[in-house]
Amino acid sequence: MTIKDQISALLQTIDAQGGPAREKEVIGNLVAQASKYIEIVVKQGLAAQADESQEELISIDQSRTRAHNSLMSQIDIVNRLCEKYGLETVYTGPDERRIKGDWALEMIIEYFRARA
Repeated sequence: MTIKDQISALLQTIDAQGGPAREKEVIGNLVAQASKYIEIVVKQGLAAQADESQEELISIDQSRTRAHNSLMSQIDIVNRLCEKYGLETVYTGPDERRIKGDWALEMIIEYFRARA
């Protein structure tokens, strides 16, 4: 099952069991935070290529770290929702920062490829 399919199953289960709308918002937050994290990673890579000042690179790196920390928290929250509703967790990999970041990119790619 793809990540997108797992998220769809969770959303449908929340609806079917009358879960609060806030739970669905949390799932949206996960996708939004993954997108934000990826955007900052790309910005950081471009800034490094453009020989931006050390101060600018440090600022971008701090933003990336904050976005990554938030992403990891969102992953944990959505995984707890999956457990609450008896579903397979959306993230099943190891508790490693870089791998969770890679997973976020994989999720966003799935949404991008499924566009109409």
